[in-house]
Amino acid sequence: MGTTSGKLIHLGDYPALVPGDGTVIGELYELPLAALTRIDELEGFDPADPEGSLFLRVERPVQLDGHSESELALTYLWPHSSQAPVLEEGDWVAYLQRTRGGYAPVPWL
Repeated sequence: MGTTSGKLIHLGDYPALVPGDGTVIGELYELPLAALTRIDELEGFDPADPEGSLFLRVERPVQLDGHSESELALTYLWPHSSQAPVLEEGDWVAYLQRTRGGYAPVPWL
């Protein structure tokens, strides 16, 4: 687990990280560089056309649990204006566990 600065907004089926004064909670994974192309596809990021992308891939400091210093990590930032609701807890998994939109809790979340 780790945190980064910003706000988390609710876009319906998925969250988005936006700049802000809050704290966003997430998971950090170390993956082979070859996986980046596929992740970019999933996140709608086109390195040849960043301005036309759904999300922007940016490097940001992430504070890992149990570590005194932050690490730089690639994250995907929502670059568009939005009136989407802010998830004040900054934690998508906690939000899903709490709400699930009327569905039963998912045990692996």
